[in-house]
Parts: sequence; structure tokens; C-alpha cells
Amino acid sequence: MNKSEFSAPERYEKIEHYNETSWYFTEERTFEAYMSVGTVKPSVRKFGEHALRRTLAGNMSPIYGPEEEAFDNMSRFHEELGLDQTKTRILLPQRQYDIPLQMLNVDKDPAISDGVHPAILSERADFLYTYDNEIALAARPADCPIVLATADTPKGNILMLTHLAWQGAANGFIGQMFEHYEELSVDKTSLRLYVTPGGQAESFPYKSDQNPYEKYPDTHGLFVDVTLIDDKYSYSIDTPNFVYNELLKNGLTPEQIYANTSNTSRADSGYSSHGRAMRSGGEETNIRDIIIAKMNDDQA
Repeated sequence: MNKSEFSAPERYEKIEHYNETSWYFTEERTFEAYMSVGTVKPSVRKFGEHALRRTLAGNMSPIYGPEEEAFDNMSRFHEELGLDQTKTRILLPQRQYDIPLQMLNVDKDPAISDGVHPAILSERADFLYTYDNEIALAARPADCPIVLATADTPKGNILMLTHLAWQGAANGFIGQMFEHYEELSVDKTSLRLYVTPGGQAESFPYKSDQNPYEKYPDTHGLFVDVTLIDDKYSYSIDTPNFVYNELLKNGLTPEQIYANTSNTSRADSGYSSHGRAMRSGGEETNIRDIIIAKMNDDQA
């Protein structure tokens, strides 16, 4: 097939090139990242762009569907992975982006748990961490990239998860994430990161009353094709590429990062997407996939 609308944009092809030398493919992995859905590659000629969209594991959020069904889906997914779901801690997004990035020590949080299913954390925070290699960290992000990371610290190996909604990225959460790394005495050279998929500019349109670069300065590359039309600013949001470049600006090397370049908000992707659901006029349901990270057993 010739290069088409389904080919990766050039900026993501560059990331895929860097991925070839990433720790994720060249080293023994310090942690594993599990996603409940993967990209469904389309064949437009045969099927049309929507035909191969499918839910691979089912809705994982009781907020967007029947609670019993959501927890049953999570249980089945954990069983397939061989994970103890009672040891999984699910992020409760902070949702406030005009306050600093909130950090939560999962090992000390009295998570809300029934002793059977994964526990939802009791405090809102977009940065989680644990030193316990039996604990898994999880999030249900839709179109928001998640930065999963391990590193060496004086207390031993640490597993960290940062939820980066575009508003969080626009409000300096990436720089604050690195401040948290420093606060936790992370050895920066030992950092190994996995960046999960997110919505890309080509399929993430947005409108507002204000020029986003005036509202969010120092965010070059986050907003694309900013145009004023009938007193409304129209633009696209490119969070995953922005996150990747900000990681490099903060001193990491391409070898320390693996970034999944799937576009969650594209019609054929197979991912849950609140942006796509919002724009579908009710034709699509706003469900949630789940992303789980767990240190490998020899890490402590």
C-alpha cells in the first residue's frame, strides 16, 4: 500500500526510528507494560476504515458502563496476564490542572478495595509510585499518554506512573514529574520509560475562545494548526509527540525511552477514545481501556 492517511506522520516515524535503539528492545526489562487493547491495522481497500475497530478486552471503567461488567473485564484481563488483581492499584485522576502535579506513595495509601478486584486509590493524584515489586500500577487513560518508569533509588528500585492529560502537559506537569523524580532521589541515568499511546493532532481537533499558545506559553509543538475562525480558535492537540520531545529536553536519551506511536483517537485504532466518542454524535460509547505496569520479579 502506498503512503496514505493511515501511515505514521513524519514526526512519529522519527520516534519509531529512535525506538529501535530503546532499552525496551535492547535490555533486560525492569518492568512490563500491559495494555488491554492494541492498534488494529486497517486495510482500507478491503474493509473500509471503520470495519476493523473492535474492543479487545471490554470496558474497564464502572463510570462509563455497568460496574459488574467493568470489574469482570478487569478480572479476566488480569487472569490472562497471570497477575494478582488484588495487588493492582488504579489511579484516580486529579483532574485539576491549575495546581501542581500531585504525587502519591501507593504503598501508604489506604486503597478502596473489596479484597477481590483491583483497588482504586483513595486520593486523587496523577503521579504514583511504589517500591513494592508485587504491586502493579494502573490507569484508564483514553487519549492521554501515560509515562511508566523505573529507576534506582537509595531505597531500591522504584516503579512510577504519570498520567499526562493534555491540560496537565500544558501546565508544566512534565517538568514537575522530573522534580518529583529528583525528590525521590532517582538516579536519572537508570531511568527507563515507556510512554503509552495518546491522541495525535491528525485526529484530535479542538476549539476554544482563546489562542492556546497565549493561555499556555512555553508549549511549542503541543498545539498544531492554530486558526481563528468566526471568533473561535480551532487547533489540533499533539500530546504524545510533545511529551516525547519534553522528555528529551529534560536530559533523557532516546535509549532510555520507548514510546508507543499508535494514535488512540483515530477511527480505526481500536482504542477507547473520549475525543472520538464526543465527536461521534452518540454513535460511539465512551469506554475505558486499562494500562498496567509491574516491576519484574527480580526488581526490588
